[in-house]
This record gives sequence, C-alpha cells and structure tokens, in this order.
Amino acid sequence: MRSVLLGLAMLAMGASHAALAQTFPDRPVRLVIPYAAGGALDVIGRPVAEQFQRITGQPLVLENRAGANGTIAADHVAKSRPDGYTLFMATSGPITVAPSLMPSLPYDPRTDLMPVTYLVNMPNALFAAGDVGNDLPAVLAAGRAAPGRISFGYPGSGSQGHLALALMSQATGTEWLGVSYRGASLVLNDMVAGTVSLTFTTFATARGLIAGGQVRPIAVAAATRTASMPNVPTFAELGFPAVEVPLWAGVMAPRGTPDAIVTRLNEALVAAVTSPPVRSLMETVGADITAQGPAEFRTMVEADYARWADVIRRGNIRID
Repeated sequence: MRSVLLGLAMLAMGASHAALAQTFPDRPVRLVIPYAAGGALDVIGRPVAEQFQRITGQPLVLENRAGANGTIAADHVAKSRPDGYTLFMATSGPITVAPSLMPSLPYDPRTDLMPVTYLVNMPNALFAAGDVGNDLPAVLAAGRAAPGRISFGYPGSGSQGHLALALMSQATGTEWLGVSYRGASLVLNDMVAGTVSLTFTTFATARGLIAGGQVRPIAVAAATRTASMPNVPTFAELGFPAVEVPLWAGVMAPRGTPDAIVTRLNEALVAAVTSPPVRSLMETVGADITAQGPAEFRTMVEADYARWADVIRRGNIRID
C-alpha cells in the first residue's frame, strides 16, 4: 500500500511539473552574469535575451554580479530557488577552474548547478606585438633563446589567460615572464605601448587592434580554425594539440530545477541563439554557436574540468 501511495505521489508531482512547464515562464527570468558589464558574456547574453523575450513573451533580465572570479554569482544562483526563474551564465572560471584553485568554495559546481544549454564557444588565440615573432615557430624560438624574459600578459591570477599561458608553457617546454593585469584591455594597451609582447585573448577583444596592425594573431587555441581568423593556424596544426583554450558560455540552473522546466528553457535558449540575428552577431565576434542540450553540456564541462585541474596541478598555480 505504501509503495502504491508513493507511486501515486510521484505521478502527481510529475504531472504538476509538466503542467508548470506548459505555462513557464509567466514572469521575467533573471540571468546572472558573473562578471562586470561590458564583457564577452554580455555580448553573448544581450542578443540572446532579446530573442528569448520574442520566443517566450517574458524578459530575460541580465544581472551582473562580479567578484572572486565569478564565484560570488555562481554561489548566489546555486542557493536560489530552483524554479527556473534564476539562471547562471556559466563559463570556465567559476565552474571548471575554481574547484582546483579554491578548495573551500561555498558551492560545488558539479552538483549544485544543473546544465541547461551550452550556447557558444569563442576560441582564444595567442597574440603578439613588437618583434617577438610573426608565427609560432619564431615565437617559441624567441622564448627558448631568452627563457623567462619575454613578457606575457594575462588578466589576473587564475584567469583563463593565466591558465592558457601555463598550458602553452607545459605543452611547448617554454618559460615566459608572466605579468598579471586587472583586465584584458590593460594587457592590450601595454602591448600597443611596447611593454608586453604576448597574450591569449579572443578575436572579439582584440579585433580593433588586429585591424590596425597593432597586434597580430599567431595561433588559435582550438581544434579547428575559426571563421573570424580563417588564415590563422591552430596550435594543433602546428604540433601542439593540447593547447586548446575555449571561452565557452552556457546557462545553468540551481540543483533541483524540474526537468520539464529545464527542457523548456533549453528549447527557448537554443531557438534564441540559433535565430538569424544572434547567429549573424556571433559570427561577427568570432563565436561558434554550439546550441547543445544538458547532456552534451555536462560532457563538455567534465572534460574542461579535467583539463584545467591537470594544468593547475602541474603548474602549481595559486591565486595571489
């Protein structure tokens, strides 16, 4: 009798969730972005939000909560009500990097946040300025000739740029002079001024300086070439397949969000990111649309987690 009652209760709960999903959303949905306004995640989030409202009839409100490499925002969403109305714009920093850099995180990104949609992948590339070299063999030769002396800028300890430098150093057996900045734009400013020679960043961040010839792309840290820089080879083509540094973005929800609502959110977000206006903009900024579901997103996150955990361990990287 008890098992029958339990089964009936579970059926009722499932029916309730399904009915809820049919009317979801019936009010604005918050998408919490873990960095300050104006960054790459805003570039992705704004057009997706416009299309989300067109598709669902409800606004997707972007809320920037910067701090602690994205972990403040992630913790906030992880502890929010799991009803689908508070979502997280996820990327590597607070999801796949922070667990290896910050053992005392107040949340567990692998269990406290549920994958909803893997939206886009924006590959990073190695950029150079000055006379350090015009292709990867020349850059590596310069580094080997002056180990630890050629400056390599990155936006903060534990940032993706910092880890990309460590990954490249480990893969190529080279040593560089790492210089930490408070943002990617400051790194690029010093590259233009001639005080920093190298950095990892995205096409979207550097495109104005590329057009002006002030910085030049050396190699794309991805498995395949990117449409935004079709003539630039990948590290894989040049013999270093381990140097893969994607700036990915996806949407996650608090643990316990009903599956029916996750499915509804995934459908709306995939439709939004693959719509012609968003697709056109993503091509302009060099982002590859992935538009995948929760299972594919989880698989990617697990692989990314393993990659950065290994880089951090081998490089003995700590946050300053």
